[in-house]
Order: sequence, then structure tokens, then C-alpha cells
Amino acid sequence: MSRKSDRLLGERLTRERIQELRQPSRPVAPAAPAAPAQGGGFGKSPQTGAVNVNANLAKLKSKDPDRRLEALRELEYSLDPKLPAVMLGLLNDAGNTTRRVAAHGIGSRWWQVPKDQLDVYIGRLKAAAAKEGEGYTGECYRGVALLQVAAGKRIEHPEAVSLSPNGRWLIYDRLGTPCLVDVRTQSEELLGTDPAGLEGRFWGRSDSVLWHPAKEAAAISRETRRGPVCILVWTHGSGTRLLTKDVLQEAVAKKKPKIGQYNCSISAAGFKWRGDKLVIPMEFLHMEEEHTATASWNPSSGELVVESVK
Repeated sequence: MSRKSDRLLGERLTRERIQELRQPSRPVAPAAPAAPAQGGGFGKSPQTGAVNVNANLAKLKSKDPDRRLEALRELEYSLDPKLPAVMLGLLNDAGNTTRRVAAHGIGSRWWQVPKDQLDVYIGRLKAAAAKEGEGYTGECYRGVALLQVAAGKRIEHPEAVSLSPNGRWLIYDRLGTPCLVDVRTQSEELLGTDPAGLEGRFWGRSDSVLWHPAKEAAAISRETRRGPVCILVWTHGSGTRLLTKDVLQEAVAKKKPKIGQYNCSISAAGFKWRGDKLVIPMEFLHMEEEHTATASWNPSSGELVVESVK
């Protein structure tokens, strides 16, 4: 699936979700939506187009672990209300990857789990978290944190998502895009879905988000295997601003051309807030010679300043 298709799909799912939340007849804590006709995929699979929910549910009964995993990955693109319960049953699957994807899927559907079953789901995820497996415990704790939002409970594992200092906002990954949850109203929205050709993926790690220490704002890193390629800054009441790695390199090149034209690496761990400005350290390597640069960006004004190049 292309990055653009992935982005458009995530945007579509969230638009439908927000529309549901805004219906005046719905309670503040949203109930599971009614199942649409014909098995009802809301999204589209990157392989087959419209998701055939019933066919993939049948594949989940296969003895072949690869076939079960293939079906589960297809179902990631559906919001059929049967899926939270199905994924809960897969927490005991023999395949570690299947268990991990199932735990991830439960968390991403936190608003679909019936209120009277939240404690059951939370308990099952906590029990599953004790099992060994790469990335499995973190996915379970992610689900626990999101379900505790739905239950109006204290979030026990804020490290599995990214919780704002004041506890009102939470960011998690939905289809590789940062999804912002208002803990107070239990609503959510995707961030940074508008720019065409947006590169990178948000992996959902807590260190990919740097919250402002005093304001309701967050710097969010989208990455490829080579590290961050763009930075989103969300500010409550002002929306989201975007800064790409290419723009940073061009700014450095204007100050010192022999350095700025070469490959640049950025570490999200090095970001810091200085008042309203985000400070961004960069490293350049050319002919085995290392260079560093520091830029500051004010998302409100759009001002980008290269402060130093060495």
C-alpha cells in the first residue's frame, strides 16, 4: 500500500469516527457502531480493495499460522464491530506476531468495546502482557491504556502511548499516522493528514512525541528506516504545522552550502522546546567528516532559523 493510500485510508476511517461522535443522539462514551451490510468493511485492504470481513474471519480458523496472520492483517483495515471480540480471542494464538497484531487491533478499536466489557478486555490484555514475545507486552499495555480512557480510569501505562503532561491529551498510532485523543471528551482525530505526499510513518513510540512542558502542544516525528523525515507540531486551538527534512537541509545549505547539500540525520530524542520554538539538532557526514547544525522553528509563525553550523 502506498503512503498516500495509507494516509487517505486513515483519514477516511477517522472522518467516519468523528462524524459518529458528533451525532447529538450519541452518548459521550461512544457505543459500538452497527454492523454494515455484507460483512461490512469500512476501509480498503491494500491487496484486495474492499475488505471481505466474513471470508477473512473464516481464514482465522485455519491451522496454518501464516494464513491466520494474513487474514488478521486484512481485517486491520475494517471497523466491523465484531472484530474487538475476535481479536480478544486471538491473544492466545500460537503465533507471536498474530498475538501482537491482535493486541494492537484491540487498542485501536478502544471506542468499539462495549462499556460493560471494558474491564474484561483490560484484564485479558494485562494477563497477555505477561507472555514473552518481541513487542507483545508493549502492544498489550497500549491497549490497556486506550481502554482505560474509554473506561474513564487512570492510565496505568502512559509509556505505551504518549500522554500529555496535564493528562488531557494522548497520542497513539493508527495506520502509521498519529491519532490524538481528547481524554476528557473521549474523541479522537488524525494529525497531519492534509499535506500531499507526506513521507514517513509514525510508529507510536512515546519518544516520537515531545510534549511542550507548559502548553498544550506536541512535536511529533514521522520516520523512515533512516530516521525522522518530517516533524508535525500540533497545538490545541491552532491545528498542525509541518516541517520536512528537505526544508531543514535547504536552510542549512543557504548558510553553508558545502555542508547542507549532503545527507542529514535528525534524532527525535534531541528535540527540545525553548519557549514557543522547537530546537532541532542535525548531523551531517561528508567524506568521513562530521558536521552538526542546530535550527529553531516557531510553528505559530512558521519562522525557521539555522542558529549554528559546525
